Amino acid sequence: PKLVLVVVLNPLLVLHLSSMFSTSLWLSVDTHSYKLAFGHVPLARKSSRVLSCNEHRKRALDPTSGRGPTLGISFCNRRTNRLRGHSVTTLHCVMAPSTLITFDVDGTLIHSVGKDANKFHKDAFSFAFKKVFGIDASIDEIPHHGSTDKLVARDTLKHRGIAEEEIDSKLDAYCEAMLEYAAQNKKSASTGIQILPGVVELLKALHGRDDMLIALVTGNLEPIGWTKMEELGLLPFFSAPNFGGFGSDHTSRGELVKIAAERARTYGWTGDKHWHVGDTPNDIRAAEYGGAAALGVCTGVFGKEELEKSSNGSAVILPDLSDVDIVVDLFAGITVF
Repeated sequence: PKLVLVVVLNPLLVLHLSSMFSTSLWLSVDTHSYKLAFGHVPLARKSSRVLSCNEHRKRALDPTSGRGPTLGISFCNRRTNRLRGHSVTTLHCVMAPSTLITFDVDGTLIHSVGKDANKFHKDAFSFAFKKVFGIDASIDEIPHHGSTDKLVARDTLKHRGIAEEEIDSKLDAYCEAMLEYAAQNKKSASTGIQILPGVVELLKALHGRDDMLIALVTGNLEPIGWTKMEELGLLPFFSAPNFGGFGSDHTSRGELVKIAAERARTYGWTGDKHWHVGDTPNDIRAAEYGGAAALGVCTGVFGKEELEKSSNGSAVILPDLSDVDIVVDLFAGITVF
């Protein structure tokens, strides 16, 4: 792969990457003459005495660290040698991620089970209906699969005869009430939901790769989506800082896909490969609208035929995410369907 390096005649080195690859790169900089030497080394040769590359990337891209993005490069090791009388610093680094993977939550990563199915989320809606509009209501009164939280609330209120003007004027307060309930009942977030087959193994496999960023695109309000991930033990597998597109950002799922991609740019994503995974026709359409490749899974209430019909013909449809090797290869551009 082509790598372009530009050196300013002081210790500042500016790197422009014109293509990405998944192996590590070593780069030697002669601080006296500013000569460069570079080449590939296997990822397995990383020193066990330093932070992992994922951890370095998290630190480098963490906006609270005061450092900011390092031009898409995470330095994982550093050593100084003597070469022909000059001090040479060798930087062992990993290239910025070239692929963005975004996941829907409900029906894709998790599903509702039992008499308390998705109780935490549904109760947040009901709490807000009572607090803000003074009604006892449930989102189960309307079809809501593949929708976003604000739209679900709006459609439920319209179903109950609440005027559009009142809904518009109180919707922000309604969302705040949902988040109030979520914060107070965080420990119940996993009640009535289970992780779907293959999800843990897949997220682990993706998290271990330096060429991919992992995020959410979901109709959930952002704190509710991440609370579910945290209480189910899935949060550590997502790229840090956590980001994505959420029901608190927009009511259109297609716009959420675009928002997640825009945010990924600020966290080191330099490529053009984006996969979005979901279980509803709205997820498939949103992916294609937002410029992502769509992977549909038949783990919700929709079957393969319904998901295929919602696509422009480019979506890949799988029964679930249990065949981890196939899914990872698909994201990496190896598997062709």
